[in-house]
Amino acid sequence: MSTTIGIDSLSKTYRTREGITRAVDRVSLSIEPGELFFLLGPSGCGKTTLLRMIAGFIDPTEGRLLFDSLDVTHMPANRRDTGMVFQSYALWPHMTVAQNVGFGLDVRKVPGAEKAGRVAGALEAVQMGHLADRKPTQLSGGQQQRVALARALVVRPRVLLLDEPLSNLDAKLRIELRAEIRRICKDAGMTTVYVTHDQKEALSMADRIAIMRDGQIKQIGTPEELYRRPTTAFVASFLGETNLLPATVETSSPGLARLRVPGGLIEAKLPPTALLERDARITCSIRPESWAIMQEPSNVSAELVSTTYLGEVSQHLFRVDGHELHVAELNPREVARNRPGARLSLKVDPIDVAVLAGE
Repeated sequence: MSTTIGIDSLSKTYRTREGITRAVDRVSLSIEPGELFFLLGPSGCGKTTLLRMIAGFIDPTEGRLLFDSLDVTHMPANRRDTGMVFQSYALWPHMTVAQNVGFGLDVRKVPGAEKAGRVAGALEAVQMGHLADRKPTQLSGGQQQRVALARALVVRPRVLLLDEPLSNLDAKLRIELRAEIRRICKDAGMTTVYVTHDQKEALSMADRIAIMRDGQIKQIGTPEELYRRPTTAFVASFLGETNLLPATVETSSPGLARLRVPGGLIEAKLPPTALLERDARITCSIRPESWAIMQEPSNVSAELVSTTYLGEVSQHLFRVDGHELHVAELNPREVARNRPGARLSLKVDPIDVAVLAGE
């Protein structure tokens, strides 16, 4: 049965020589039953500390933590019924794959016949049943991570916790295992919290993502919401390449604003009830792939500085009024390629312009 995780003003502070350090600063959020929820952020932002408080490995300084209606804030880790997958696999080298997976069932004194069935089922779920008798040293890194995942699943935890489980693998294997881990978690139907600093990993796997910085959550949303509608410059820049442009509000009506930016005028789609103050100075985020290079006059006129041709995409660098603009052109045309110094017109759809809040 899936579990709701409720986090209410959870904090963790440490006393250092410099004073009090807030590793996690009054975090509040709700994780839905069966949700694959990611904690994403740069190193030192507090995401692993938050995960370990959910696991029970670190005791919070303030706040509450609920599994459904059960307060587990100060409950010992071994009573929380969670499964944990670590970055380092943490497999016993002297045990076989099956013995590693069954270790948690031994601790729980699960009878032999039931244990064998659950171990076999967990190994089949991660496609490792044929390697049950091997030792961890006989497995690849990806296979060891599958075993670690099976070991967490076999105890049928209320909550599954993953701490950067793919960071020790090569790039190709990481990509292969993303879809596999998502499939396994969704098939098991359990609430899962996954920590990573890899943006593409989070975007490709998560139901929802919380982006953290300096111990605080800066924005929560689906991968598409966070990528297309960031609310701050930090979120926009952290989730891939973007152009942060200063803008002045020319006009604003419900749902639409007209903005003056370096090199011309653009429009931004706003929430239906949102209005921006005329002449207000703001910042907007526009992804490189959102620009279209036009042969006729359009939103912005800019000078082409350089082009990098990558086959399916060309990466263009433009300059306008002292600002750089990065433009990604899919299925590139000849119009902009290899013409440094050319003055070209750029167009952007209002739905692709994100108006950012101050930080």
